[in-house]
Amino acid sequence: MLKIKALKKKRATFHSLEQLHADKKDRYNRLSSKLKSERQHLENECDIFQKEWLVEERNYHYLSNINGIAKANLDKVRMENNWRNGEDKILPEFNCLQDLYENKFVQQENMAKQLRKEQKSTRENRDESMKQRHMFLDLEKLLQLKSKVMRKIMVVLPDEVSIGDHFSTGNDGVLLLP
Repeated sequence: MLKIKALKKKRATFHSLEQLHADKKDRYNRLSSKLKSERQHLENECDIFQKEWLVEERNYHYLSNINGIAKANLDKVRMENNWRNGEDKILPEFNCLQDLYENKFVQQENMAKQLRKEQKSTRENRDESMKQRHMFLDLEKLLQLKSKVMRKIMVVLPDEVSIGDHFSTGNDGVLLLP
């Protein structure tokens, strides 16, 4: 009986601890769920802010570059005004960029005219040049054939043909005609 009373007491303690555990577990699960929801909300908010930050950073760099280009253009305009007013020179022979560009433009036009003249001359002399080229190629073939024939004659009839009578050869192995 003593053991039964101790067992009942232990069971009562167990039930109270079990109830306390269930309450704390329930409280933990609710708190965990709430914190998980808050964390998810904060992560979403961070993603939104990060995307906004990237857009703003891109805009900042874009505007910064536009600003740099505008400043460079403004500096060019100021320098051009100084050159035009005679306060400074871009190069010793040119007072301003406009003079330099005009000079370059004239040079390019003159070069284009010269190239057109050369092209026209080449077109006009094309037939004559082609005729002369063909004549040279024919001459080259003729000399090669003559050289071949003379070698064959020298091999077949070395004693009967006297080179000195009809032909003379140079030191470089070139056949020279008398």
